[in-house]
Amino acid sequence: MAVTTPTLTPPPNYKPASSEAPSLTDEQQAVVSTVAAAVDALIASTTPDADAQARLRTFASSATIRRFCVAAKFDAAAAEAKLGATFKWRIDFGADLIDPAEVEPEATCGKGFVCGFSVDADPVVALRFAVYSIEKAIAIAERNGREKICILLDNEGVGFWNCPPVSFITSFVSIAEKHYPERLAIAIVANPSFFIWGIYNIVAPFVDPVVKSKIYFVNTTKKVEEVVVAKEEPTQAAATTSAGTWGFGGMASALGGITGIASALVGGSSNNNSSNSDTETHDNTENTAGTGGWTTLTKLIPADQLPTMFGGDFDFVYDHEVYWKAITSV
Repeated sequence: MAVTTPTLTPPPNYKPASSEAPSLTDEQQAVVSTVAAAVDALIASTTPDADAQARLRTFASSATIRRFCVAAKFDAAAAEAKLGATFKWRIDFGADLIDPAEVEPEATCGKGFVCGFSVDADPVVALRFAVYSIEKAIAIAERNGREKICILLDNEGVGFWNCPPVSFITSFVSIAEKHYPERLAIAIVANPSFFIWGIYNIVAPFVDPVVKSKIYFVNTTKKVEEVVVAKEEPTQAAATTSAGTWGFGGMASALGGITGIASALVGGSSNNNSSNSDTETHDNTENTAGTGGWTTLTKLIPADQLPTMFGGDFDFVYDHEVYWKAITSV
């Protein structure tokens, strides 16, 4: 029987293998303390508004400060600079003040949703619209004693004609790197097309090795041994026709189904009325060096948490009214 209520709490039997918080040396802890002591001054220099300052203090938890220090490789000055830039971005963008009504049009078609958990109990976000969903996924993670999120990027049917603008991709990557450090548990790139590999090959040399090691590739239409060993002919993916503009609070206009693009977490504009070679799933195994490589999706997300649309056993059907009520209450 189909389920329309999203799973926002991990099953009680989900026990992460280890704590996400790394053990710090005395020297590293001293850096964290130094950055923590600078927070009030950073906030005061960001905005004079008392309400905005209060929101930034809530954001700047000890765990957040630690993550920024880890991302800055425990360089106190660099961590303070990163944190200060993020304070300014959160106020300018209003990351914690996004009106659900503003992004709801992006959710009505099920373009993106938070539902289910990975094998390490990190909430899974399958995205079409960006910042709002990430903020909600992080809130769900912290509510359940976690810090990181698992991102599932379904690229089936994504090619030259329905990919997001390069400016959007680079802007989103910049936001993720600068303002959400140490939040990624794993990123799963599903059904990468020839076109997606082209983008990946361009950005891969600039991806931090630690981040790259968290990237996994899956083909939901074939078994992993068929992708890695047999290397059969790629599966023809259905083309996706969509139209709209691109933004970060949400992406306007209707797209059918859930597709996406690696790194951008979204997909679609212009026209594409037929299947093309750039939208077919390609294995390209030789270019996965340094990543988690090809694997089976259910090794990363348990079958009972993985919607059937991705080959799992969870018969989740996106019902916007039910989902939106649940996610906006987080």
